[in-house]
Amino acid sequence: MLGESGSGKSTLGKALLGILSRNAVIDSGEIRYISRDGVPVDLLHCDGRSIRGSKIAMVYQDAHLALNPIKKIRKHFYDVLEKTNKSKAEIEKKALELLRTLEFENPARILDLYPFELSGGMCQRVCIALVLSLEPEMIIADEPTSALDVLCQKEVLNLLKRIQKDMGLSLLLITHDVGVAFEISDQIIVLEKGVIVEQGGPDAIIKNPQHPYTQRLIAAYKVAPLDRSEEQDNPKEVILSLQNVTKIFEKKNDKKIALNNFSIDIGNNETVGILGESGCGKSTLAKCLVGLIHPNSGNILFRKDNLLKWEKKFHKDMCRAIQFVFQDARASLNPRRTAIQLVEEPLKYQNICPPSEREGRARKYLHMVGIDECTQERKPPRLSTGQCQRVAIARALVCEPEILICDESVSALDMIIQDQILQLLEHLQKECNFTMLMISHDIRVIKRSCQRVAVMNKGQLCEYIPVQCLDDEDRSPFTKRLLGCFVNIFEGSEQNS
Repeated sequence: MLGESGSGKSTLGKALLGILSRNAVIDSGEIRYISRDGVPVDLLHCDGRSIRGSKIAMVYQDAHLALNPIKKIRKHFYDVLEKTNKSKAEIEKKALELLRTLEFENPARILDLYPFELSGGMCQRVCIALVLSLEPEMIIADEPTSALDVLCQKEVLNLLKRIQKDMGLSLLLITHDVGVAFEISDQIIVLEKGVIVEQGGPDAIIKNPQHPYTQRLIAAYKVAPLDRSEEQDNPKEVILSLQNVTKIFEKKNDKKIALNNFSIDIGNNETVGILGESGCGKSTLAKCLVGLIHPNSGNILFRKDNLLKWEKKFHKDMCRAIQFVFQDARASLNPRRTAIQLVEEPLKYQNICPPSEREGRARKYLHMVGIDECTQERKPPRLSTGQCQRVAIARALVCEPEILICDESVSALDMIIQDQILQLLEHLQKECNFTMLMISHDIRVIKRSCQRVAVMNKGQLCEYIPVQCLDDEDRSPFTKRLLGCFVNIFEGSEQNS
């Protein structure tokens, strides 16, 4: 099921499970499910508890919110499988097998961690493992790969296809990613504002779209990289320098090196991409830059001032100069405040403009990221994930920072809005002359927006090159592996560009 944010994809998925919010009323139509034993079930009038999990299971889009933050991953598996008459040893064995299948290097370590200790991509894979442990007849996957890098995405898609074939289950994939829809689907349904505008096989929908809305989705996916040739010829003053930054997380007898002597220089008004698989240290690096995590060693120089040696009274100035757009936008927003209040808040905290001008300035930036006046009065629980992401971007940009760190800032957005946000960021960068650090697992986004790219692998800098050199033959084996998982949907084969 393909469509932009707010088109009704997730609403339809929740309707199948009977978990719509109280103010959502289905006043016509029917939802009939045929189980493996051939018995039809009216999903609108049955006991949902007899269906959820055993018959139909759902992988939610917001993986961090789907997991209990005060329970270890092991306890999540115990809770999900407690009524299956399996012993704890059997449950743990099954959990280890599934986590290993989903490309976790040390599954036993993962079971002993809490959700907040995992990256967004890791949490997403844990949620998929929990659903697969129930062995359902049908899986509703709501953006199951939106937080995953191309390596994990390819593995998860192959896993879902293999399980679908081996177990004979049905898969309803909800996605805004045209490439994912093409890769895994037998049939694609395109939704616009709750209405099916087009449906058919992947080749027909992707390569020969008939409806104008579908054509817009495909055109946004095919957007060409920017011409950065002139910019590359002009060396820029270094505004941010990371020198041998190392961060080690220790827990009991377990040690994880998240960053290992990481060093790069970033020029003024430059856009640098950080590319790597989930858990490689991208988000840890970003949090070190804004002081959320303190490195074990190394230096971080902002205009030649060492951020790691700043006194607390200077942190407020640093907050305005370096702004952060988090990967999990919904979790970063106060659920009790409206969108307009959330964007006004940093203006008040930083005392950027007079109180009489705050609302107007906040509305201006919300309009720029595509949030209309009606939506501006809503609170995060009433916003889609894509809308929350746009509010988070407006909240960061309203301070007019010198450096903007985007941690997967467009990963939850559909192709049309994603392209609009990237164009907006590029336009604002030219107007306001800020530097942008774009952390992403999406090679399309990196090629589309960045001048240089730092490829990370297990906390280390693999290579730091101009973005147009990504496809060169002399790239490292890891970089080639990343690019090899990027699918060219218009040729139907994997490519390295």
